[in-house]
Amino acid sequence: GWATLCRIISKAQERKSGKKDVSIKIGDLAGFFKEETFCTILIGLESSLADAALTSRVTARELATMWREYFPAPAALAIEVVNHMTEPGKLGSAQHAKAMLDLAKTVGIPPVITNAVRYIEPDGALTADVLDSARYLEPLGLFTPQPNA
Repeated sequence: GWATLCRIISKAQERKSGKKDVSIKIGDLAGFFKEETFCTILIGLESSLADAALTSRVTARELATMWREYFPAPAALAIEVVNHMTEPGKLGSAQHAKAMLDLAKTVGIPPVITNAVRYIEPDGALTADVLDSARYLEPLGLFTPQPNA
């Protein structure tokens, strides 16, 4: 499992035509899961599926079905359910968490409640912003901050 995870991270960090983002195409990712499943992909808030869960149930189901086609093994996928108590109708809201949970139940992908905890006390928000700045390789303020920080 660890070796597979390291290969996935290395593939995602390959620089493509000067882009800063760290990403991997779904087909490339699926290639790491051909034999056995040694890790689980958590489809979370930064996914197109999460966006679709708020805007179109049909599109969300289509995207979830596509993920299932690429990763048919029972333990290969999970859908992240997060409630940061953000503004209703936004990512991280209770409404969004319910939409993700309903979607997971509908398509048969296990839901995982994470709440993406990053700090214990509110004072930790500043540290999280600095870490996000390093993560996105951008100065403070040029990326979208955590909705509840």
